Amino acid sequence: AEAVEGEGGGGGKAEEAEGHGDASCVVPGGRRGADTSQEASQEAPQEAPQEASIEVRRLTLRAEEADFEGRRRALDVEELRRYLEAAGEVKRLRADSEAEQAALRDALRRLESLTAERGRVVLGKLSEVDGRLRATFRALCDDGDASLEYATTPAVLFEEGVSIRARPPQSEWSHFEELSGGQKALVAVALQLALHPPDASHPCLYDEV
Repeated sequence: AEAVEGEGGGGGKAEEAEGHGDASCVVPGGRRGADTSQEASQEAPQEAPQEASIEVRRLTLRAEEADFEGRRRALDVEELRRYLEAAGEVKRLRADSEAEQAALRDALRRLESLTAERGRVVLGKLSEVDGRLRATFRALCDDGDASLEYATTPAVLFEEGVSIRARPPQSEWSHFEELSGGQKALVAVALQLALHPPDASHPCLYDEV
């Protein structure tokens, strides 16, 4: 009976030991769980301010990007307006230049036409005067002759002018400057009559011829 009791007592102690063992196992585990929950509760408040700060920075960057985009668009619009104004001014100046060039070309063509017409008219009149001069000088001087010297090209004619050559009776051809006083007077009379034909309406007066 004592053995049995002893066994029973030993078993109770063993059960107590097991119970204590279980309790010792449970308690530390329970403490570790409590410590983990406390650490999690401490980390959660630390992470929340960081996320809020990141969100604030993100919103700030978005606002700055929107402001920058607005300024860029405003600059683009201003630059576009200036470009369009400059392009319009260039177009207007080009049109004015083309119109002026066209007017200049028309003026040059008209000038060339008038110059050519003037050359033809002057050459025709000089030919008529030369014919009358020769006829008049021959009528005034037997065996004499006189003529006009001029270029047949209008440009050269207007640059060099007209000169007179005469051949008095029994003399050689000479320029007007080389003639004597009487010969010059005779050539002058012949030239005046050649310039004013007899059928002209206005009279010609000669003094000291």
